[in-house]
Amino acid sequence: MLNLDMALARVGGFGLYQFVTTLSLALLRNSGMGLWYLFSYFVLAQKYVCRTDSSAAYMTCDAAEVICPALANGSFIEYQVDKTYEYYMENWQQQMGLMCEPQSKINLLPLIIFMSTGLGGLVCSQLLDKLSRRTSHWIFSTGHVLAQAIIIFVPTFFGRALGFALMGLFTAKNINCFTWLFEIMVKENKSWANTSINVVDFFTLIIGGVYFLSGSISWAPLCYGYFVASVISYITVSLLCTESPKWLLLQGRREEAIQSLNFIAKVNRSPNRIPEDAMFVECAMGTNLENN
Repeated sequence: MLNLDMALARVGGFGLYQFVTTLSLALLRNSGMGLWYLFSYFVLAQKYVCRTDSSAAYMTCDAAEVICPALANGSFIEYQVDKTYEYYMENWQQQMGLMCEPQSKINLLPLIIFMSTGLGGLVCSQLLDKLSRRTSHWIFSTGHVLAQAIIIFVPTFFGRALGFALMGLFTAKNINCFTWLFEIMVKENKSWANTSINVVDFFTLIIGGVYFLSGSISWAPLCYGYFVASVISYITVSLLCTESPKWLLLQGRREEAIQSLNFIAKVNRSPNRIPEDAMFVECAMGTNLENN
């Protein structure tokens, strides 16, 4: 009788399938984190120059004390972002017209994602073991990538609030990526898989920091790059990652688990295959759990 670790070792251990899957699931797990981690850059307050006479020169002015009251009263004022400001940046402050909005409203966006993440963690994560890994991927990863698209391409406060809410609700995508990856790894490589996901998470911040430190002034290229990586990893996982053999075995679906393992062997170019009549310890465990 086999156990899953023995079967995975037989079909290639850590081969091409595990390498590509690790990279893809690590990128997918951390997709969207750039929008979360770097939020403070996207709404960084800017300095302005303005004039109240069309023939006068532009002078430095305060948005809260000069520009916003003039706009509220309908008074004549022309203003623009001061591009000589040390921290000048083309960010959501200008794109969404946040300069006259109270900080409490701006802070609603990260508050929404934290609250929806908590709700998503309590409700949606309970579904992962009921659903298969691939079904969970289709639901939660699809929702998460869609949320990223809304945040990036719908430049309104309501649009981005909706995007952050969806991102939080579909946060079970992160748990699914960890679980799925561990279930196709032999025992000695599980720590390596965990480290890979956390390293990619770490580099999300590093890349963002280096990007802005290098003098880049626009939020868009960085977010477009992160989004493209998310879409590529989503497509790769959708096409390559077979159903978790462990989940299948625990559900008593032995024949499908063997097909999944033999697919992994094929991608790994391993000459070994799991015979159709192979029996697994995990099947017996699943049966016992069901009976109890």
